[in-house]
Order: sequence, then C-alpha cells, then structure tokens
Amino acid sequence: MKQRITTAAIWLDSTKIFLAKRIGGGSVGGFWEFPGGKVRFMESPEAALKRELYEELGIVAEIGPCIYSGLFKNKDTQYRLLAFIVDSDSTPEKRGFHDAFEWIDVENIDEDMLVPSDRPILSAIREYLKNISK
Repeated sequence: MKQRITTAAIWLDSTKIFLAKRIGGGSVGGFWEFPGGKVRFMESPEAALKRELYEELGIVAEIGPCIYSGLFKNKDTQYRLLAFIVDSDSTPEKRGFHDAFEWIDVENIDEDMLVPSDRPILSAIREYLKNISK
C-alpha cells in the first residue's frame, strides 16, 4: 500500500474557523473541509500547506504548530493527515477548487458536513481552544 502525507489548515478567528466547500464531483465534492493538500517529494508538510493554500485560495499564510496527526485510507493509499494552526491577513479567492467559504463557530460545525478524513480534527481543535483559553 502506498503511503503519503497530507495537510490541513486550521485558520481561527476567536472561536470561528475557516472552512471551504469543495466543488461538486469526486469522492469529496460538496463537502466542507479544512483546506490543505498533499506533500510533494522532498517538501516539508509546512511548505506543502503554505503552497496549497496559495494555489487553491490565494492565501499567503504563516504556518504554526501541528495540533493533529492521524491516519486514513483512500483507495490504495494510506495517508498521514497533519493539521496545523495557520494565520493570514489574506482574503480567500475562488480558484476552481471550492465554491464557498465560511467562518463557522467551532461548536456549530456538524461533523457530517466535513470531508470524512477531516472529521477527527474537530476534537483536536476543541482541545486546542480549551487549552489556549486557560
């Protein structure tokens, strides 16, 4: 089985989080996601996330700490998903990957609206927010 690393951006504004809705089609079309993408050969996860955010959303981001690491399978590939806190002053642009963006309060996110591989990240975000509010 092939193995790859993929990334997700946790872009927070107080208790709201940025989500992007994938365009229709494919296995994740129509689902909301924490934007990000696959790490290329000889690329660090942080560099991949920075690149993917710019390519897909036009966002120039600072990459912070990794708050989640987990595994999932898609077809014949096992992925290690890494979710990083990010910060940006950029305004997201629609570049053909997403048809909507929204800032949603973390407590109002229904897990079923998310891409299945992103669902476990929710508990890590809630834990992170609990720890930084102490």
